[in-house]
Amino acid sequence: MKINLLIFSFLLALATSNFAHARSCQGEGGVCQAAASAEAVFVGSVRKVEILNAKKDDPQNKQVAGQIAHIRVENVFKGKIGPEIAIHSGMTSCDHSYQVGEKWVLYASYEKETGTWSAGSVFGRSRQTKYAANDLLYLRQLPASEKRTRISGFIEFLKSDPEKGTTSTTPHGFKLKIIGKHRTAEVYTDQNGIYEIYGLPPGEYLIKPEGSPGRAGNADDSVDEIAKVELKEESCAELNFSFHLDADTSIAGKLRSADGRPLPNMSLSLQPKGKRVLQSWQFASTNSDGDYRLENIPPGEYLIIVNGNGDISSYAPFSKVYYPGVFKEENAAIVQVTRGDRLENYDINIPYQATTYTIQGKLLYADGRPVEKGYVQFKADRVDEGTVGEVRTQTDAQGRFSMNILQGLVGRLSGFIYTNQDTNCPAIQKLVSGSASPLETESQWLNITGDLQDVKLLFPFVPCAKPKQKNEEGLRNIRK
Repeated sequence: MKINLLIFSFLLALATSNFAHARSCQGEGGVCQAAASAEAVFVGSVRKVEILNAKKDDPQNKQVAGQIAHIRVENVFKGKIGPEIAIHSGMTSCDHSYQVGEKWVLYASYEKETGTWSAGSVFGRSRQTKYAANDLLYLRQLPASEKRTRISGFIEFLKSDPEKGTTSTTPHGFKLKIIGKHRTAEVYTDQNGIYEIYGLPPGEYLIKPEGSPGRAGNADDSVDEIAKVELKEESCAELNFSFHLDADTSIAGKLRSADGRPLPNMSLSLQPKGKRVLQSWQFASTNSDGDYRLENIPPGEYLIIVNGNGDISSYAPFSKVYYPGVFKEENAAIVQVTRGDRLENYDINIPYQATTYTIQGKLLYADGRPVEKGYVQFKADRVDEGTVGEVRTQTDAQGRFSMNILQGLVGRLSGFIYTNQDTNCPAIQKLVSGSASPLETESQWLNITGDLQDVKLLFPFVPCAKPKQKNEEGLRNIRK
């Protein structure tokens, strides 16, 4: 059985005071980086969850603006907190969603302006304890662990099933070799598939998995299974390996519209022949050139499907389509996959699609400044069954937006931002009741009968200036 190194991830984290006051939403960092940055690190169970509505004065507005999770504190690794703590979640991409009974490792920060704790902004590291074995190994050894170098990570074996999805197992006793200029070490994974080693001198290291199941000898012959990390004084590095146990298989091709143009950002999936799958776990998306590649496919016979839910929308202006380009399942071609197959040129041509028109314009503040990374949304007043009447896009650095909308829809076009995009701006905060409530422009009624350009959506306020100098100094400190 061939085993391929599917992915590896590397997180280099400097455990220094430079991170002590980081507050913005950042990409995921290592455990030592998050522990150094957080004001409180602890394990706790969710006792109660309060739902916050966006606008309390509008009984018709049911939009959720956030949560307050009441956490019963069990183990404290850093900080001074009581037996229970309330964590605020704005339900944004930087925040977590909590449910009663869950047990979490939380890296929390305190917001003085609002008097609340949050756990989403500290390098995205907070997680349920069932996913936090590596974190707990490090945290339980504080403060000694933060004074030494550390390399750690996990090993997992993945197996795909078109009906059940991808399953993961973690090997116990899996051997890795860590090779440095002045020292070489061997480590083994524990019962959770985690490996760790402390006290290596600063420098560059190669990490090589040594005992892949099904492979004769070691992994020295596979460059793909070697990765490099760098350690600095009192720093830590994390390197995770995922091996895919499926046959080395793929199906690739191009997706074209009814008029022959490549279709980007379209979802495709596989359906086993003769079976109905409620949720396909074998899927891919087309790139900017309309190319797709479905990988790690168990041997079998399949149908390739585009737009699996069948709804006609502005994003996918056609119903469900089967390879090579038919609407009816009985007319679809069967694709057979055997072990080791790398199938190419399985192109799909959409036989017919609804007409869409392009709406372009700018999202602006009251003084004419562009709104960067704001949102523009069109919502149809009414739609037929099987048609989706909502479209959303994000603005660029100049506040420009462009979206395609189905012909014949009538509805409202508006722009909005979430208030946590300007959390330090009193002029914006006083306009909303919920901490994550969106602020909207006035709506414009549109009847989509043709392309529209130079549409302007205006907010009735001017944003506060951002302290650029302070942010730049913080970035320089982090780079040090």
